[in-house]
Amino acid sequence: MVNILLVDDHKIICQGIESLFSKISDYIVKISYNSLDAIEKTKTYFLDVIVMDINMSTFDDIDIATQLKKICPEVKIVALSRSSDIYIVSEMFRAGADAFVLKNDSFEDLLQAVQTVLQGKEYISPQLSSQLARTYYKPAQTSLSHRETEILCLLALGNNVKTIAEDLCISPKTVESHRRNLMIKLDLHNLADLTRYAIRLNLIQP
Repeated sequence: MVNILLVDDHKIICQGIESLFSKISDYIVKISYNSLDAIEKTKTYFLDVIVMDINMSTFDDIDIATQLKKICPEVKIVALSRSSDIYIVSEMFRAGADAFVLKNDSFEDLLQAVQTVLQGKEYISPQLSSQLARTYYKPAQTSLSHRETEILCLLALGNNVKTIAEDLCISPKTVESHRRNLMIKLDLHNLADLTRYAIRLNLIQP
């Protein structure tokens, strides 16, 4: 028997997934509609897999995944999310997730994820594979100047233009110019992209 806990505050989603699993023999499904109940059920029941919803508006679910793994290190965690944000994907795996499935994937994809993690392997949504390849295997830029690298790091750490200008004793207009050039040179489009790029190159810690 495979014991699965579904964690999602949307009852219709949990009930729909439970219904699909119930049609397959050897799967027993329990449901939690909030993280506190999920923690209690993880302490109480023997679980093979936890399929948990990831809410992109906060990082709370990343912390919950870490807690669940501490309670039961053997349990496999399948993250289920609407978002394909690669930073969140990587943070979930860092927190202990074994698989990441998108909510617009099919049930067959979710089932494959569950079967894959039960074999001790990791699984990631096919929709994310090419995006991961572009993000993490794109050749690193080596043409950044020392000043550009400085400003990239300061921006990624959350400093505003005025603060950076004061710290580096340059004008805000110069900082703006460097930021614009960084985005053009690195083919990035916003501050979040710059931050992920800096993390990927280990220029800053997430």
